[in-house]
Amino acid sequence: MDGQEDFYDIPSSKRTPTEIRAKLIELALPIIGADKKGALSDLLTHKSSPNGGTAVTDELKYTSAFVPFPQ
Repeated sequence: MDGQEDFYDIPSSKRTPTEIRAKLIELALPIIGADKKGALSDLLTHKSSPNGGTAVTDELKYTSAFVPFPQ
């Protein structure tokens, strides 16, 4: 995967979560199209509550609740 080195432990440890989200958006643009940059940015923007996560957080919680654990 191109650009994966940017997300290794040491480079990531020197970035804020907001900076990492911005890099993820840039990484996704060739796949989703530059015209969707605003929509993706909106999905990854923090909600107004202190521990509200992003718009993706609720979807991940819902999805992970239905993923069976290996027995």
